[in-house]
Amino acid sequence: MTTLSPRPAADSASRRRQRLWAVLVLAVLAPFTVDVLFGATSIANISGLLSEISTYGFAAVLIRAVVRRRVLGFSSIVLFGLAFALTTEFLIVQTSLAPLGSLVPYPDYGRAMGVNWPFLVWALGYETLWGIAMPIALTELTFPLHRTSAWLGVRGCLVLTLLFVLGASAAWYNWTQLSSPGYVHLPVYLPPLLTVLCGWVVVLMFVIVGLLLRPAQRPIRPSGVSADSGPAAPGPWVVGIAAGLATFLWFAFTVLWPLSGAWARSVPAFVPLLLAVILAGVLVVVVGGWTRRPGWSDAHRLAMVSGALLTSMAVGFGSNDLPDPVTLIGKIVLNVVAVVALVLLARKVRRRAPSTTE
Repeated sequence: MTTLSPRPAADSASRRRQRLWAVLVLAVLAPFTVDVLFGATSIANISGLLSEISTYGFAAVLIRAVVRRRVLGFSSIVLFGLAFALTTEFLIVQTSLAPLGSLVPYPDYGRAMGVNWPFLVWALGYETLWGIAMPIALTELTFPLHRTSAWLGVRGCLVLTLLFVLGASAAWYNWTQLSSPGYVHLPVYLPPLLTVLCGWVVVLMFVIVGLLLRPAQRPIRPSGVSADSGPAAPGPWVVGIAAGLATFLWFAFTVLWPLSGAWARSVPAFVPLLLAVILAGVLVVVVGGWTRRPGWSDAHRLAMVSGALLTSMAVGFGSNDLPDPVTLIGKIVLNVVAVVALVLLARKVRRRAPSTTE
């Protein structure tokens, strides 16, 4: 007589637990990469992490779930990230619409038609990549066995969507009605309805295009041609250094430009912003070409994220107000912990077999 082995059930339970851990890691990692490690949220205000988990964290989990369930590609993650970033800037915290006042040294530079254009351009790129795309990449590299699964079912997505709406509403009220007038002494600002509607239209466009865009297929090679023919992907170190340099240029064009002196502020704001947009376009073409080359691997993905993240952490020391030793030491400690974690993940990726997905 034969007996049924309980092993499949145990394996299934183990996979569910790992997927739950992956969801939790991504939900916490998203606000860390975009705000805490950069220094915008200091260790003294770490309680604000709960609000950021309900916005950045839940948004990252939902975006990834939609992309994996519909078998979409990285381009859709970026488009959905842009939709989330624009929702944040126009509808939730509205920092790209409200007068910035004392939040930045030169609040009027680049402000036109009721929009803080340098801040908006920077935020769209930064919140999309650091708040959505990079945390997703890091979490999938940490849990490679579950890279292709959605982690959430339909019911889970609906529940998380409701929690996201509640968290976003609380974040809107806390920032626009309490923190902004109470702590940074800015008046409560009500953006024009037309501006808000335009923002909604663009958000909807990003979402629709993201749903319709199918992942690029690798070209079919003629018979007898090796799959490894053609130029190989550059080494991970090259990718990491390029990502770090691109990150610095992005901050230079969008954030650091008006701080460079009176000569920089005498240049119309559209000039550095145009350079930033050109930089983004070049990166799309170059990185897209690299990912389709033979030899592109998880080591390259991690190098790209690490180069961008390390540079943003360094720039954060000069871009954020670190008024006391506790805030400064807290950022240093968190950044060191992040570097150690990236090194450990890199060692894990190097030891991994080439194919470890479900």
